[in-house]
Amino acid sequence: MSNYYPLPTEYTFHSGNSQIKIETNLGFTNIVTNRLSTNLLNPLRKGRGEIDLWLHVFALMGQEWRLIEIRKCEGGESTSFARSLYPEYRSNTIVIVPLSERIVEASLKELPEPTALKVDRVPIAPRSTYSFFLGEVVSSYQGEYPASMSRIKGSMLSFDYLSCSTNEHQKAYLLLMNLKRSAESQAMHKINIIDSKSRKPVGSFNALENHFTWHEITKKDELLVNAYTCTTCAFIPIYINCSRSSAGPEINVEHTHPPSEHFWMGDDMKLTSELKSKWLQIN
Repeated sequence: MSNYYPLPTEYTFHSGNSQIKIETNLGFTNIVTNRLSTNLLNPLRKGRGEIDLWLHVFALMGQEWRLIEIRKCEGGESTSFARSLYPEYRSNTIVIVPLSERIVEASLKELPEPTALKVDRVPIAPRSTYSFFLGEVVSSYQGEYPASMSRIKGSMLSFDYLSCSTNEHQKAYLLLMNLKRSAESQAMHKINIIDSKSRKPVGSFNALENHFTWHEITKKDELLVNAYTCTTCAFIPIYINCSRSSAGPEINVEHTHPPSEHFWMGDDMKLTSELKSKWLQIN
């Protein structure tokens, strides 16, 4: 399994009379997290099994992927990418692509297939650390963008039970992440908001392919739960809660797993399809 690592855009909001920025960072570690015992010292790979990688940083410019940085990450090493390092690409989609060899093309119509960290048939989760900063306070989660997901249409079903109630000093956001290999894939998609109790639509907004979309959530009561659906495109949803008070800033970041994670083996695909169809038909 190979993965891309999109670098989230930053976001600025107002709290009282203050303007506050949520800054982002992605931490990448070049290690193989799981392997057969017979491959612990695979002679084709150095040390514990890692190979040196070239981390290619691409920015979406118009209808092409422009190469803006190449960074070597040796086996067992870690490195990080702060969004603030790329001020000229403030609103552009940026993605880190791990490759076993450097490429020379300055721009591409399609992203190259990323190098997988797997060394055998054992499943692994080669995730990076996605960090969100509010001043000196940070919250993070482990994640990735599967290369297979960049080639499909897909759909989305997510619930905002991880978001807090909101007011002037306490904000909640849904950050939608989508990545396509083709730079020309930038279609607009409708995101439906559905009251989970009444199962009736209560709003909608638009989100772009190959972009990050920030949506502010308004909640009078954190016990109220809305569903977010999209019938035409798959997104990875990230929920961000932040606040400022006399005690200082606070931020909390959570991501939800796809509906298939609610089922274990057996008829999981069938049950996932049934669950999603009941919500995706509401619009």
